Amino acid sequence: MVMIPQKTTGIKSLLLRAWRERWSDMQWSVCIKRLIHTDSPEEAQQLADMMLQQALVGSTPNMLILSYFKHTICSKIISVMSAVQAVVKFTDVSKPYCIKSLLEVMEIFAHPLSYLGLSDDCMALCQAALSLLRWLLDLLMKFVQKITSTKLQAEYCTLLERGTDVLEKLIQSQENRALMYIAKYEYPDLYGVMEEAETKVRRIIVHSPVDATIQSKLFECLEKVICIQKFPVGPQPNIDVSFHSLNISINVVTGIEAVLNPTNDIPLLVEQLLEIQRAQGLSRPNLYCELLRTCLMGMADAAGGTDELKWASFTYLKLPNILTALVKLRPDIVATDELHQGLNKLLDFVSLLDVTDSKCHCDSVSFLMHEFCSKHNLISEETYQEIRNRRHRESQRQGCQEPTNLQPSACLILRAEPTLYSILKMMSGKSLELILAAAAARSKVQSFAMKIVKFNELSKHANGEGTNAAQTRATIFDISFLMLCHISQLYGLQVSDIFCPN
Repeated sequence: MVMIPQKTTGIKSLLLRAWRERWSDMQWSVCIKRLIHTDSPEEAQQLADMMLQQALVGSTPNMLILSYFKHTICSKIISVMSAVQAVVKFTDVSKPYCIKSLLEVMEIFAHPLSYLGLSDDCMALCQAALSLLRWLLDLLMKFVQKITSTKLQAEYCTLLERGTDVLEKLIQSQENRALMYIAKYEYPDLYGVMEEAETKVRRIIVHSPVDATIQSKLFECLEKVICIQKFPVGPQPNIDVSFHSLNISINVVTGIEAVLNPTNDIPLLVEQLLEIQRAQGLSRPNLYCELLRTCLMGMADAAGGTDELKWASFTYLKLPNILTALVKLRPDIVATDELHQGLNKLLDFVSLLDVTDSKCHCDSVSFLMHEFCSKHNLISEETYQEIRNRRHRESQRQGCQEPTNLQPSACLILRAEPTLYSILKMMSGKSLELILAAAAARSKVQSFAMKIVKFNELSKHANGEGTNAAQTRATIFDISFLMLCHISQLYGLQVSDIFCPN
């Protein structure tokens, strides 16, 4: 979104008026907020560009406008990311005092870089961090060249020292290095330019008449720059979640898989769960407990709603396969004990289990344990009975009677699974011809074809799906279309009303 010309003119006029009348930072901040949308990254970026253009017109910077610029960043009218993107556009080292002022600004805000705005712009913050690093390296190289070729040696020596200090602050921050590590893979071309700049600085500094202390400090910074590509993703947890009552990460990831991406592959979710476990330092029993708890919370929240069957199918059909994949990654004895511990932790949430059972009209734990024991061999019969008995002993719903006229979604889903497999098995070989022959004998060919038409129509509608879901939908469309073609070839006019009702 480009700022309209009238607004651009208004901002420039306001800036010149503030400079002429020597407004305070606070007065400038109040007035500029009336002109721009503070929640628009595009307008904030254009404001940052305009302010720096006005501040750096001459050979020396306009310190009042730079003061407005810094206050605008502090008051969150423009983000640090927007400020960085505006600063890196200025590369004229023939204006040493302007460069010095920009380095001072970046020294204030670059440790660490931060952005409080839309989540969509987080990746742009990674790009801004890498752009700032590349800008600093380019400046350092030009400073060294100026030291050896101009009479302003003292000024550029001061700039080299200041630039090295800013580089040190930028690269010392683990958060900044993490942003640059992400940018390395998202913006490989920019990272390649940065590597070239680092190599040039390393070569030129060796043969320059620069103070040994500055040289040593600069080389230390360059070594850290090289180590960005080896950013340590070690075994130590990055986040402490021990004080949280609910693991938000597992809750969100599981909810997305259950409701929005029900057709995603299991290995992908397993990898995400293992990464969360490593990043947060979770034990495997806690991972199992949080995963099970999230599913039960999802079923309780969705009971009676449109997502009820999605949560039920995920919990009773997909979750056992996810746990099986997780258990296989551990030694047999350890894995069994860890799952047992996780199930016992789950039973501590008596109120949650009671609410889930009440809303879903079934004994959720018993259904789950039956799946774990009889179909997937995740737990033994003894463990199954132990968990079930403890649940019945601690439940506060002892006297509650379930309605006899309601079919729990768990029962419906578990009954549908063998039906699915029988249909898939039946659809091989000459089964289509057999089904059509039986339908013709019962005068149900039109009804059968109409059902296939509905499948075909539904497969045309996409709804926030991933690659695998799109492929599945395309396959359903192709197969149903070919089946309809085959039926029309065999029975012709008998099914023509479906395709040409008029």
